[in-house]
Amino acid sequence: MIRIFYLFCLVAFITIIGCSMSVSGDKNALYERDESVYEDTLFFMQYDEQNLQIFYDEEERKLVVASYISIPKENFDNLEKMCFILDEDTKMLDFQINGKKGVLEEIYSFNQNNFNLPIEYKDVKRIKFLGNIWRFQVTDEILENTTNKVRVFVKYSLSVQSKGEAFERKKDRFKLNGNMFWYPSTLIDGGLVKLNLDIRDYYDVTANGKKMSFERLKNYKGYTHIIQNFAEEPLTLEGTKTEK
Repeated sequence: MIRIFYLFCLVAFITIIGCSMSVSGDKNALYERDESVYEDTLFFMQYDEQNLQIFYDEEERKLVVASYISIPKENFDNLEKMCFILDEDTKMLDFQINGKKGVLEEIYSFNQNNFNLPIEYKDVKRIKFLGNIWRFQVTDEILENTTNKVRVFVKYSLSVQSKGEAFERKKDRFKLNGNMFWYPSTLIDGGLVKLNLDIRDYYDVTANGKKMSFERLKNYKGYTHIIQNFAEEPLTLEGTKTEK
């Protein structure tokens, strides 16, 4: 009788372990929210304008980007923290809020339930594999000294990467893929993205497949461009070398 009892306990234990393993192997099981593990709710910044100043250093094979972002003050009503996405290989150089040094917090753990808006599993995967989420805080003290808009400044560099990543460069061309977060991005629509790009004059550059206007500046071209910010149509730039 005792042997039968122990045998029953062993079978029950193995069954429980097997069930646990099958749940852990389910891709959806990983994304069940656990307050002890995951961060609190994430709010993407809602800006009215983002001005991207870009310089491409061909010798260093590096892109330097300064992003000037303006966010209406009322967007911070009952909300202190906002976030954005950037390619995982960017190197942060500077971050400011209203002209003063600010603090960025990198968010490591998140899932679909952490966002204040509906987000698909494929987009969560895309962020996890390609980007980093950066969050900043705008305190009541900052808002008290703000008239209409909160000014956020982000400066970073992005080195040449392998094929299929945010910044891809070949011998005679390069590509900045907007779907891979080469500039501060959100998954919501709204606002304008303005581009100013200085690059050597033997490059022709397009934005989302369309030619851009430019001015010649000695041995450089100064490109300018404006687009509406749509999450499904982010800004992608492609440059091709021409004969000098």
